Amino acid sequence: IGGHGDQISSGLCFGDSGGPTFFEGTDIVVAVHAFVFNLNCMGVSNHYRVDITTS
Repeated sequence: IGGHGDQISSGLCFGDSGGPTFFEGTDIVVAVHAFVFNLNCMGVSNHYRVDITTS
């Protein structure tokens, strides 16, 4: 699963929330970006899967 392809010098940043996470090499959306913990946009981020339901 990849949000940025082969780029390893960057990560999710503020404003990316709600954006898609694609199954690597495809246009299949498997999750949406939820949040990022680091101000330099290279910190821990979280995604929510779109193939399951929660209540």
